Amino acid sequence: MKIAIMQPAYIPWIGYFDLIQRVDTFVFLDDTQFEKQSWQQRNRIWHNGDYRYLTIPVITKGNHFANIMDVEFDPTKKWSKKHLLTIEQSYAQCSHTKEILSVLESALCLECTKLVDITIPIIQTISNRIGFNTKFVRSSELAVSGKRSQKLVNIINALGGKYYLSPNGAKGYIDEDCLLPTSEICLEYQNYSLKDYPQKIAGSFVPYLSIVDLVANVGFERAKQYI
Repeated sequence: MKIAIMQPAYIPWIGYFDLIQRVDTFVFLDDTQFEKQSWQQRNRIWHNGDYRYLTIPVITKGNHFANIMDVEFDPTKKWSKKHLLTIEQSYAQCSHTKEILSVLESALCLECTKLVDITIPIIQTISNRIGFNTKFVRSSELAVSGKRSQKLVNIINALGGKYYLSPNGAKGYIDEDCLLPTSEICLEYQNYSLKDYPQKIAGSFVPYLSIVDLVANVGFERAKQYI
């Protein structure tokens, strides 16, 4: 079984979904420390020839060392309707905007308070709509301990995995820890290269945007060929 482990993110970029489609089990690393103003709570969409951020406001006052799974979004801010309206306006000329909006509307209308109860369902639903058969697990459900590479090894062992697909961004600390290469787990790095795809409203291709951009432009049925 091949496993990938990543922190949950808000409407992540295409490379995140490439990682999902290439493994049997994808683990949301939700029991690690939250990082404010990171991809965990925001991402970028196309806007007027460039990009703009959509950010979920969260409550961090007095709780600066909270785990991702414990972070709550700020219910006093009217952010969800604003995000949907911004996407609708930015992609008004695209043929498949309603497809991605329907997914986001369903998730943003859930009666919940935790950030992960929005970000994780969005990722799972988009993956299913694209056609991935990947199994999803939250690391908090496994109740394993450890830091950095040791935690990765413990998660993989808990799931009975033999292969680990890692994003390139983790290579530095994995090499430094020298733990995964000496374990019985086969380590592979993602090495993802972004493919250009049709951006109907862009004068020139704007890379590294949220999956929202791809789906709005090509739809769920064709999205897989560009991931």
